Amino acid sequence: MDNILAAIIKISEQENITITKLEHLLGASKGVFSRAISHGSDIQSKWVLKLVEKFPDYSAEWILTGKGDMYKDLKGQVLETKSERENTLIAQEKMEEVLKSLSILQQKLDNLELDQKESNKAQSIVNEIILENIGIIKPNIKKAKS
Repeated sequence: MDNILAAIIKISEQENITITKLEHLLGASKGVFSRAISHGSDIQSKWVLKLVEKFPDYSAEWILTGKGDMYKDLKGQVLETKSERENTLIAQEKMEEVLKSLSILQQKLDNLELDQKESNKAQSIVNEIILENIGIIKPNIKKAKS
């Protein structure tokens, strides 16, 4: 039982919450964990189950026995510290932001390429019109001079 009480203390520290707040999060009466910790007494198994359910990133084996790694991630790989877990989440969020930005930039580039093609097409039409008009104007100028 000492392992479980030590795990409760460590989880509250890692989650940056008090034992009282942890009791509240799990639906336990105020003092259930703090009394057990101060007296070194047992807690009911339902609280251990709720702890494992509420904090799935912590290894159940570690909570029960104190053995193995404290954290586990969704892929079963174990993370040693909360900061590593937070850094992983931050990196994933930043990666998503970068991918979103890249997608937006690609869309803008595609639009610029389309605009350039339309601009080139419009310029070609203007050039054709100018050449046609020059062809019409030149003979009229020659007739006017004669």
